[in-house]
Amino acid sequence: MIILLVLARQQLPPSIPIAGSCSTAISAACHAPDDEPEDGANLPMKWGVVNDNWGVGHCAFTSREVTAVRHGRTYAGTGSS
Repeated sequence: MIILLVLARQQLPPSIPIAGSCSTAISAACHAPDDEPEDGANLPMKWGVVNDNWGVGHCAFTSREVTAVRHGRTYAGTGSS
């Protein structure tokens, strides 16, 4: 029980939003970019903006380079900015 209490008090990094049970956010985060290498699962992963077409960004886990999420931008699958 003590271990659970200690873990529950840990702060998450501010760069990764909590998706909770939002299936849209979970699905979007799990769809890797088309250029993800086949062995990407064996490489260090990052989370961030992987694509920003026509002003709508897409965030995902990837082994490629990412950019930071910016407040006020629109990201695919969220319907909001």
